[in-house]
Amino acid sequence: MSLLLAGTIKNLYTTNNTKIFNICSLNETYPRLRILPPVDFRFMPSQNAEMAEYDFDMRYAQWILTDQNAFFDLMQIVYSLYQGYDVFLLISDIDITLDAYAQSLFKFIQQRYGYNTTIINNVEDLFNAEEYQISGLGAVNLMDDKERLSFMLEESRQAAGGAIPNEF
Repeated sequence: MSLLLAGTIKNLYTTNNTKIFNICSLNETYPRLRILPPVDFRFMPSQNAEMAEYDFDMRYAQWILTDQNAFFDLMQIVYSLYQGYDVFLLISDIDITLDAYAQSLFKFIQQRYGYNTTIINNVEDLFNAEEYQISGLGAVNLMDDKERLSFMLEESRQAAGGAIPNEF
């Protein structure tokens, strides 16, 4: 059972069993994941706000699954949870666009693997945080994703003459 938490650096919560990943915080103390799409990735216009959000979430999920760096970094989060670590994702508290990416990422992780994210705004939020275990469908997705990751790493190793390149 693991906790998936997110918040700003001022609300950071850790234990000896916590891995911290920087999604979109300005803080450079913790490793930044390459899980934000390029600047030219934009919201697509839609008939209504609800469809625009859905369209954005779908495009962002597709990007995460097709961009090797984003996929690798997603796997760092999910596999850490699967191994029983608590994960704290650092997010920005000043950029609404970055918040939209973070919210979309949280939805993606919940739908694909079954882990819900608890946003930590204050100490009381920790008391409401629930531990989660990967869902049945999430376990199937994780096994498929782990196999894909193995192939990616092997291709990179072979292309680099036997060593895993620094990008992974």
